Amino acid sequence: MTAPASCDTGLRKFISTTPQPSRPAAWWTRDFRGTRDQVVEVRHWLEELLPDCGPRADVLLLASELSTNAVVHSRSGEPGGRFSVDVEWTPALVRVIVGDQGSDKAPAVVARTGDTPPLGESGRGLLLVDELANAWGTATRLQHRWVWADIPWQARGGPSPEAPRGMDAATADPAAPPFGSRRMS
Repeated sequence: MTAPASCDTGLRKFISTTPQPSRPAAWWTRDFRGTRDQVVEVRHWLEELLPDCGPRADVLLLASELSTNAVVHSRSGEPGGRFSVDVEWTPALVRVIVGDQGSDKAPAVVARTGDTPPLGESGRGLLLVDELANAWGTATRLQHRWVWADIPWQARGGPSPEAPRGMDAATADPAAPPFGSRRMS
């Protein structure tokens, strides 16, 4: 679902179509139970995948926020619910994609007035995503939703991508479709 062209979201980096960065150097995906304790598991998993550096901290924070949103604000948090986390790592950026089981509401950022932060329990996570991510957006299909966020990698001091500590990672095949064009089902 896309907002009409005349709709001003007030967000400076929201992108409704997926940009086409370079092909991923590495890609991982993992499925998690839709419970709050799994957000810590997402963080531990990403700490094992990515080297310790400044941009990794941003990736961990954004993945935590998006995973929490999946559990709290979607059907993924209902009994038996699940969510997924995909990580695509290129020299230029890391893209985190959190897939959930959808909800009746679209992700929204609480409007802020001047420098005053929102006081409510909800909406601050996406403000954080908007501040830290180079770009972010959503995609929805049937009972599924994906929220993605891009973190600049080498521009923020991250080392060149490589499969960490003997872990397997999917690597780009030159004949494969471009980054970001995977079929979501």
